[in-house]
Amino acid sequence: MGRFDNPELPGSLPLMGFNRSLRHHSLKAREVLPFYDSVFAVAFTLLAFNLPDRLGAATGSPQLLDILGWYGLSAVAVFLYWLKLRRLVLLDRFLQLPQLGLIALGLLTVVLVPKLASLVLRHGVGTGTLLQWTLAQVVNTTCLGFLLLFNVVCLVYALSLQARRSHRRRSDRLLQGVINTQLLGLMAMAALVVLELCFTWFDNQYMFLLPLILVAEEISVLRVVYRHSPPLPR
Repeated sequence: MGRFDNPELPGSLPLMGFNRSLRHHSLKAREVLPFYDSVFAVAFTLLAFNLPDRLGAATGSPQLLDILGWYGLSAVAVFLYWLKLRRLVLLDRFLQLPQLGLIALGLLTVVLVPKLASLVLRHGVGTGTLLQWTLAQVVNTTCLGFLLLFNVVCLVYALSLQARRSHRRRSDRLLQGVINTQLLGLMAMAALVVLELCFTWFDNQYMFLLPLILVAEEISVLRVVYRHSPPLPR
């Protein structure tokens, strides 16, 4: 049991209330987590599977460190996405059909990230704008679109939990803080899309900025969690 799913620990997120009449039409959150974790493990495996081929092709060239850094940043992004959506899943004890559909969409998006990262590394360097489409522009816009989609999935999931929330004041404040943080992260991702579409000097730099955005979100969420945590018993 982790910090975010143990209501007795300071800094943990409290479980949401649940309508007992809907229990037979839902799945327990903990029953979904093994499958959820397995899909993210597949995404990590695909990243590792693509790495040897890229390293073999770049042996002895100056691009070797760039490729290692690229896949390292991609792995960090996948890990932070895993943490981001998993936290929301743990906020509720039972998941209804809308939440399950959002999780499925998020997992489908994550599985595509390793292939998209490989395509961006191979074809993502090049100019292009909204009025002048090139291969690099298409690849970068597609990758950014899927990353943005995952952020939208997380935000909609959090809003769906808010619609079902109990009326406990602390739980409401915590969830609202998470939603506000995700809105800021989504705005930052949208800004990257605008830069990609409108400026020729911006191509695949977003892969270096994405982990920074996700880390900033995590720090902000942790601050919200600890701000509303009960003090340690003495």
